[in-house]
Amino acid sequence: IEILVMLAHNCKYEGVQEEAARALGKLDVGQEAGALDALIQLTHSPHEGVRKEAACALWKILLCDDRNHEAIAAAGGVQALVALA
Repeated sequence: IEILVMLAHNCKYEGVQEEAARALGKLDVGQEAGALDALIQLTHSPHEGVRKEAACALWKILLCDDRNHEAIAAAGGVQALVALA
C-alpha cells in the first residue's frame, strides 16, 4: 500500500496515477496512513481518467467498512466527491 500511495502522490504519469487509484480502491485502505489523502489529491487531477479512478476508489472504500465513512469525511473526501459531481 505504501508504494501505491507514493505513486499516487509523486508520479506525474496519468496512466500510473489511474492504476494506483484503481489498486487502492480494490484494497480496504480507509485506515491506512496517506492512502485517503493520495486519493483525494488525485480527485483534483487535470486528467479526467485519474479523477474518475480516484472517485471510484473512494466510493469502493466507503462501501468496505462503516468506519471508513468518518475517515474519508475527516480527510476532506466528501467535499472532493461533491466537487466532482
